[in-house]
Amino acid sequence: NKSREGKEIHTNRRVRLDDGRIGIVRYKGRTTFGKSGEDWIGIEIEHGQGVHNGTKHGRKYFLCKDGKGVMVRPERIIQDLGNPQTKPLDENMKRGSAEIQQLIQQIARRRMEQKRKKQQEADLAAAEQLHSNYNGDVEWKPAKFENYAPDHSVDMYEAKLMHSKTLLDKHKHEKAEKKKKIEQ
Repeated sequence: NKSREGKEIHTNRRVRLDDGRIGIVRYKGRTTFGKSGEDWIGIEIEHGQGVHNGTKHGRKYFLCKDGKGVMVRPERIIQDLGNPQTKPLDENMKRGSAEIQQLIQQIARRRMEQKRKKQQEADLAAAEQLHSNYNGDVEWKPAKFENYAPDHSVDMYEAKLMHSKTLLDKHKHEKAEKKKKIEQ
């Protein structure tokens, strides 16, 4: 439960996330969706947008307005802004110091680079998969069948009747007999 700065995270404290959002820590602990041994931080966002109302995967971790809750890993918290009861959220706090703004920009650049690198790796893996499946042929082409004689066996496998035509013609206008019920 250590922030990016290595400080302990406490509930009911105002914090700044690495994407610039500001909120109050409402939950700290293990979750059903995280890996075992992983701690998560539930934050009620005051400045910026959240994702949910404190409920994640059907389990309620904390209460807040819909679209104002977010669950993050502790290392995403970059600054403790103090007690929300004693320090009101003002424009200076929202803006942050020059150091904090620079840190947020660096983190955003790193994320974009990681996202771009991950996309390139995925594209490369997809291209390799395509190459390995078709031995270098990227476009599908139908198989070529040359030197084959035409198939004349269609007449050999016509639909066949269960009864002969003469038998069927003989009883053409007769009604079928009803099956008799078995009496007990």
